[in-house]
Amino acid sequence: MNEALIPIIIVPVVFITLAFVANIAINHFSRLRLQEREMLNKERMGAMERGINVPLLEAPRPHRNRPALNTGLTLLAVGIGIGVYMFDGWHDNDWALGLIVALAGAAKLVYWQLAGKAEWQNHLQQDKVVSEAYLTYLHELTNKIRNG
Repeated sequence: MNEALIPIIIVPVVFITLAFVANIAINHFSRLRLQEREMLNKERMGAMERGINVPLLEAPRPHRNRPALNTGLTLLAVGIGIGVYMFDGWHDNDWALGLIVALAGAAKLVYWQLAGKAEWQNHLQQDKVVSEAYLTYLHELTNKIRNG
């Protein structure tokens, strides 16, 4: 076999195999989570059929978004790192790739300063209100069960 064909054959086979293994792992863990959720639902339905008041399974999850501040700082640092790594004198323009990434990070920071900060603070306030409402619900439910 021609030695030049070996990388052409092996590289795609390795990537296809890795993708196949990753697909199998994701399907396996998804199936396990689905079975766990179905079991919890069957238990809850059985308790409800017997007349037992069942509280919510878990508290509402807070809104998770990646604020523009995190993204902006990350892009800025990566862009500066790429620019420094690629810098080989001013005659070579390879460092401009780092500049592009750094400018994208700077744009995210400007957005954070103009609008993203207020949006992030609103999300935090909403998460706090939802958490407090859930705790109030659980306290009322506990008192109802105790007083029967």
